[in-house]
Amino acid sequence: MRQIPDLWAGVSEIIRTDWEMEWCEQMDRLGGLEESYLKGEMTVEQMARYRELLAKLKANLPVINRLGLESPSVQLEAEAA
Repeated sequence: MRQIPDLWAGVSEIIRTDWEMEWCEQMDRLGGLEESYLKGEMTVEQMARYRELLAKLKANLPVINRLGLESPSVQLEAEAA
């Protein structure tokens, strides 16, 4: 993912806009996952995968910011459910 900002500048505006809209949709879905996690509605495996996803997002925040994408609105440090 770290090479993406260099490639991003050469992508057409239409493709970037489409990708940004998809990203926003995924960030909305992430909020639903956070809610399920905090309510304890996930299996142990789902909770582990959710924490892995948060770790990946946290590690890639600099890239997300360089691309000008919406930052995740969820806590990137998952609390115990």
